[in-house]
Amino acid sequence: MQTAGCYGVMKAVKENASTAIEYLDFSDIQVNKDFEDLFKEVKEVRPDLKCKHGGSEEEKKKKAKVNPMQKLQKYIQKNNLRLVDFFNKFDKDGSMSVSYDEFREGLEETGIDMSPDEVEMLICELDRDGDGDINYSELYLGYVNK
Repeated sequence: MQTAGCYGVMKAVKENASTAIEYLDFSDIQVNKDFEDLFKEVKEVRPDLKCKHGGSEEEKKKKAKVNPMQKLQKYIQKNNLRLVDFFNKFDKDGSMSVSYDEFREGLEETGIDMSPDEVEMLICELDRDGDGDINYSELYLGYVNK
């Protein structure tokens, strides 16, 4: 389904006041302003109706997403760090491998502006072998391939 389909469903809900629908889940679908306007109209008549969607075209335009790896690269370059020195800040035991929690904590300590979702995205991107740890070689490969 696309935006037009979401709009059609919302229009049908508006035209059928006696419908039992209480919740619409369009979470994977980006909607447009026309849909948003129609939903506001429907909410006036059906304040109990809930609708989840994948964001609006307006929101997507405002949020020019920066890849989390690019944020990390920018931080490293801005602070004149070598990648190994950056990694060693997280790797307290010198094993050249850090757990997801150590990686999250290390990122938080640096102050790099990343949302929890961006941190998770970066972790998934880096842990190439899926063992639950990020080792230096995985960080290196992720760093040089972006």
